[in-house]
Amino acid sequence: MIRSLLALLLTVPLSVLAAEPAQFAPVAQLLSGGVPLEHGLKLDLPSVSEDGSAVAVGIQFDSKQLQPGDRLASVHLFATENPRPELISFRLLSEHVLADFNTRIRLSESQQVIAVALSEQGHSWISSKEVRVTISGCLVPDAQQETLASMQDPRIALPRRIKSGEPVELRTLIKHPMETGLRQTADGKLVAQNLVQTLQLAIDKQPALDVQFASGTAANPYVRLVVQGKSKELEFRWQDQQGVEVIEVRQLSL
Repeated sequence: MIRSLLALLLTVPLSVLAAEPAQFAPVAQLLSGGVPLEHGLKLDLPSVSEDGSAVAVGIQFDSKQLQPGDRLASVHLFATENPRPELISFRLLSEHVLADFNTRIRLSESQQVIAVALSEQGHSWISSKEVRVTISGCLVPDAQQETLASMQDPRIALPRRIKSGEPVELRTLIKHPMETGLRQTADGKLVAQNLVQTLQLAIDKQPALDVQFASGTAANPYVRLVVQGKSKELEFRWQDQQGVEVIEVRQLSL
């Protein structure tokens, strides 16, 4: 019995055996000594993923958890066993953007994914989930990405019907390999890191959302988001590590 228990423990990632998610070093640094609440932030992930290179994740925050006059400022995702723990961050710059996001991440192995939300008044929330990964998503190249070297083919999907005053769901994607800088060529040399760094959304020419991508973001960065209010013009701006920008503008017919 004891040997069986020890064998089981050895198969569990160290992060799972460690203390609470709030004590994971990058998370603790972000919290700066604050004690996060464990309800109000929802993290939607599969319990098992056969391919760690593109794991779908959803993040939603219940705005009823905010104190009067407070506003959610940012949401951050971390992976406890990735070579680099940062996955993606969302900075909410306008009340017109709801804290309701979907994206795709890379996971190198079975581990915990941790979400942290911060408010303008310094309150915090945390949620975590363990994901079992069959094939690593950080080191194995995607054959379809081998010929991509820069951003191309931005796509923005809007609903066919938009009712005035109701939230609007937007889906964005841009083709890019999101090379992590960790993968080796056949002769053992590291492939240089090559990432899309940010996606910025401006609503009626006012900053509304700043998405910070990282090496833990899956290839072809995908972001689903929800906006509300009587917005008319949406400007999406992607920027890569070389400072190259791709800008797309869409009009909402309300």
